[in-house]
Amino acid sequence: MPGAPRLRAQDPTVAPIAIVICPRATYVRRASIKPIGRSASHMLKDDSFESRRNASLEAKKDLLARFRTAAEDPAAKKRMAERAAIAAAREARERAKEEERRRVMEAKLAEERRIAEMIEAKRRAKEEAAEAARLAEEEKRVAAEAAKKAAEANKKITATTLAARALAADIMRMSGGADSAYPARKARRAG
Repeated sequence: MPGAPRLRAQDPTVAPIAIVICPRATYVRRASIKPIGRSASHMLKDDSFESRRNASLEAKKDLLARFRTAAEDPAAKKRMAERAAIAAAREARERAKEEERRRVMEAKLAEERRIAEMIEAKRRAKEEAAEAARLAEEEKRVAAEAAKKAAEANKKITATTLAARALAADIMRMSGGADSAYPARKARRAG
């Protein structure tokens, strides 16, 4: 707060106490004072640009040397080889799983095709059986109609023949019977 009094300690080892008054509460806070030490001493040096640049290059060389030694470390190479072997084994397992999934999917599709072909074959067999039954029924009906027509034609022929014989007999009787055996011979030849 702007109007709060702040106390400063004369001794750097003792932290000053500040009483802060706020509308809700009053509390005591210790202020921390950092003495100027090693961390700020670099600001007091009069370093030139070249010396800072050389220090930076030296630090980069040290960092590069540290990474080179870490890369050439046999234990690190061994760990990298183990990781590569683990990754290769993982990839091989994933390929095997994918191959197994593909094989199972192909088997499932083949089974579905086989079932669909069986259903289609049954449907075709039913249709062919129904068609054969319909054709047999049609043949029976046609044969029955032919037999009926033949019977009717036979009846007509028989009735016509009988009518012709009767007519011939009547004609003979009326004519006085010149040749009474003629109509009988004629009927035998026709029949």
